[in-house]
Amino acid sequence: IIGSILGIKLWDFFEIPQKDCYLEINSIEKNVFDMCNSKKIDLILFSSGMASNCLIHRLYPRIKGVTMIDIGSIFEPYLGIKIRSYHLQDNWAMNRKKNLE
Repeated sequence: IIGSILGIKLWDFFEIPQKDCYLEINSIEKNVFDMCNSKKIDLILFSSGMASNCLIHRLYPRIKGVTMIDIGSIFEPYLGIKIRSYHLQDNWAMNRKKNLE
């Protein structure tokens, strides 16, 4: 779904634990690093809470020529994940529909 929203082809997707993902940071870092060594990657989007900043900080010096962006929680409501108070507002569904038109 994210690829179609952004209009890009996704090469890989790593599902990150929704809770306490920082506890898996070493494993996530290794997976991303290995992926970048196995194929040409231009862009990595992170959405893994506080772990995103740490992953970018760790990986950026080791992986050259790759843009890394922390997208935070921006796609949660489009994926049906509503855990933030502003996603639960009455007008959110209407705004989401309007944004996708």
